[in-house]
Amino acid sequence: QEERAKLKSGQRALNNKINEMVQNKGENMSKVLLIKNEKNQKAIGMENRKTREIEPIYLGRCEYIKSENWENKYIEFEFEDLKKEKLLKYHYLNTNSIVHLASPTLQDFFNKYAPNDVQFIPVTIITKDNKKVTDYAMINILTEIDGHDKEYTEYNYIDYFDDGNKVINGINKIKYLNDAMGEHLIGRDKFSLSCIVFSEKFRDLLKLEKIKLKDYKYYLPEEWYS
Repeated sequence: QEERAKLKSGQRALNNKINEMVQNKGENMSKVLLIKNEKNQKAIGMENRKTREIEPIYLGRCEYIKSENWENKYIEFEFEDLKKEKLLKYHYLNTNSIVHLASPTLQDFFNKYAPNDVQFIPVTIITKDNKKVTDYAMINILTEIDGHDKEYTEYNYIDYFDDGNKVINGINKIKYLNDAMGEHLIGRDKFSLSCIVFSEKFRDLLKLEKIKLKDYKYYLPEEWYS
């Protein structure tokens, strides 16, 4: 109970700080910020221009986000280390949160081969040289993959809930079943939603379409957790 009270108190303080930061940016500026709720779950917070408050939008739950939750909102990401010319060479952009961004080319790729695996939410990117990029989008992954080989995979557990139920806090080693991905190209691991998994078909189709994900390398799950 004491730990939960601390989390809630810390969340209130963080929300107050975020709102203060946003209001200081002026009426026409809205930020996308990483926040956490009382269960320490990551969320993307977007400013409501009318109330000037931060409304969380969860992109790590594999759930479709209704358009009224993001339409007509100015969602901005700042890339302080990339100028526009260099940024446009990336089809897949990582951020300091659970959110990833896709170029128009990668959006077209998913819409062609896996339209039910993802949802795209438009964003504005501000680059190092203060240029705007408006055709990238946040990737909301809708597919949850439950394909661990339970005989091989080893988990770390922690006691989190008062009723004694344990939650997975980490993975020591992992192996997926051969058919874990099914027909899906991309998904979030059911037991570790921050972990994004891709099928081999995804890699092969990218090669077929001559799309290269700059600065990314593919690993088998057992290699990554070895």
